[in-house]
Amino acid sequence: MLTRVILQYRRFVLCSILFTVFFSLGILLGYAEWPENVRGPLAPVAYLIAVIICVGTPIVLFSVLATFMLPLVEIWLVSLIVLMLVFTPMRAFLPTDTIPGWVDCIALGALSILTYLAVYGSWFGGIIKKDMKKHTKIFYLAGEPEDIWNAFFPNPENPNRYYWPNTQFLPPPNGSKASFIMTLPRRGDLENMTQEVFIEYAQPFSEFRFSTLSLPGCSDPNQIVEVKITPNGKKCQVEYTRQLVDVPIGKRLFLYLTNDFRDTVHSMKRRFAGRRDGSLQGRQMLRD
Repeated sequence: MLTRVILQYRRFVLCSILFTVFFSLGILLGYAEWPENVRGPLAPVAYLIAVIICVGTPIVLFSVLATFMLPLVEIWLVSLIVLMLVFTPMRAFLPTDTIPGWVDCIALGALSILTYLAVYGSWFGGIIKKDMKKHTKIFYLAGEPEDIWNAFFPNPENPNRYYWPNTQFLPPPNGSKASFIMTLPRRGDLENMTQEVFIEYAQPFSEFRFSTLSLPGCSDPNQIVEVKITPNGKKCQVEYTRQLVDVPIGKRLFLYLTNDFRDTVHSMKRRFAGRRDGSLQGRQMLRD
């Protein structure tokens, strides 16, 4: 769980910048004033405390209690900035207090929904697609190469040994060159990952590489995965490489802010070791 919180550091940095923009605009446009009694060396300390409370607290709470709400932190701040920029000129041409406070609340809620649809939703989900950077992580696991292989290599013959619980394998569609279809089930109303899997090469208990192609209705990005397993004393060195392919800009931002690659590696390591998986990915999985 602690790792899940720590991996949100990118979101914290971005949201701290957005909060600073919002706070600065509020002062410049006359919505607020810097307290007279907070000056000199106390000012940076006071501001840091404000950032921790206003930005860090919701990120920690959402990371622990409601991970699906994490994107709301940046969405909310962007919406506040846009709302301020839109309403300020409007108020300049209208009599004082013409716009009641509840209008601001409704506008903020509506703008938050529109911002979410534009950034993370379906509005621009098909534009500015680009391959993400290839990431590689080397880690060590206590176990036999065969056990590690069966945990990380998607194999229809050993579905129960795959690290993702209740993974389902189906034959490929007619005319497809895929090796099989793989479905990773998720909890509740979360969308399952259902993709065609193309095994490019596989040397048992040593290394493999496969690519995937999402089937219609699956919004998960296509990926290329390569794993090399090397015995090293009582442990095995695992070199895990993954590249997400043809990813829309909003999805790239979401995956970047959630530190998706590191979260995935953390989940794989915990699952293989039989330890509690507190990662974001682990929270999506069905219970064993």
